[in-house]
Amino acid sequence: MPAGSDQGGLRNRKPSESAFKQQKLPAWQPILTPRWVIGTFIVVAVVFIPIGIVILDASNKVQEYAIEYQDKCTDMVNGKSCTNNVTLSVTKDMKAPVYVYYELSNFYQNHRRYVQSRSDEQLRGSFGGSGSNVVSASDADSVIKSGCTPSNSREYNFNDKTYFYYPCGLIARSTFNDTYIFTQSANQQSVVVSETGIAWKSDIDKKFSQKSDDWMQNNCAFYGHSEAAFNQAGFDFTWAEAQTRAAAAQAKGAVFDCWRNVDDEHFIVWMRVAGLPTFKKLWGKIETDVAKGDYTVTINNNFPVTAFGGTKKVVLSTTEWIGGKNSFLGIAYLVVGGICAMLAVVFLIKELTSPRDLADARFMEWK
Repeated sequence: MPAGSDQGGLRNRKPSESAFKQQKLPAWQPILTPRWVIGTFIVVAVVFIPIGIVILDASNKVQEYAIEYQDKCTDMVNGKSCTNNVTLSVTKDMKAPVYVYYELSNFYQNHRRYVQSRSDEQLRGSFGGSGSNVVSASDADSVIKSGCTPSNSREYNFNDKTYFYYPCGLIARSTFNDTYIFTQSANQQSVVVSETGIAWKSDIDKKFSQKSDDWMQNNCAFYGHSEAAFNQAGFDFTWAEAQTRAAAAQAKGAVFDCWRNVDDEHFIVWMRVAGLPTFKKLWGKIETDVAKGDYTVTINNNFPVTAFGGTKKVVLSTTEWIGGKNSFLGIAYLVVGGICAMLAVVFLIKELTSPRDLADARFMEWK
């Protein structure tokens, strides 16, 4: 009876008589003879060891200079910021571009609750209407209540009224905010550091978009609560103008504290969370060669790390075709290649000193 036909009102579920459906296709099952195993290990070793050498050599060509500075500011223990100078010694000339990174340790950006505490709708600017629309407190709460928990990272009470952070969430509210100024120690010449072009283009174009200026003038009751913080927020108007705009918006019933410019590239870089507790993030680029010598780094020390036992570093680094300095991948290739080479030698010695015939009946057990 043909496959799929009815038999007594019941459909026949037998597959068709094809080689594929009946699992009769030709198959090849390799027999792992000693020669095959030894040959495979040799091939892997021959491929992996040169790759590891090339990668490790590229990593070693990267010039990187770093200095730890979290203990330079005693006021940070008391929750205050400060400005201090550190000296960074560059022992070899560095070819442009030279990248400026900050490095944090013991900061777990990959924690589940931390990663989830954000509002992508806010970050994209696709909330709260547009133009002269004034968003009510209930509408603002409905936008961010699901994503920006815990509540102290999304809202706060001031003068018996609730205001909502824009942007909100643990990631946004913990944005790294130290700043750096580089000066050559010998001649006090400033080093120009570009703070644009540091974020991924896809993030800038598709994931982050600040609300329009008209919307902000109607909905931003605050622009942060200090001039120092405002000056690091990435806005293109002054603190005095921000206060004038905020007062007008408060009169209209605005409910947002627009404490940070979502389009600011430092903010966008921070929002792309790191997978490990010790990480570097790009802070700026030096587009000219950096000559060897001592450099004074003036640090506006704002980001506290003592509470979680962390450290802070400022890093100058060049790059190679493989990226920044990271020896792990090259070492991993060398270790795997070395193990395979060692196993190939061991099995080869075993095969030469005490060979064994394939499928020798003497080694079979009969019950």
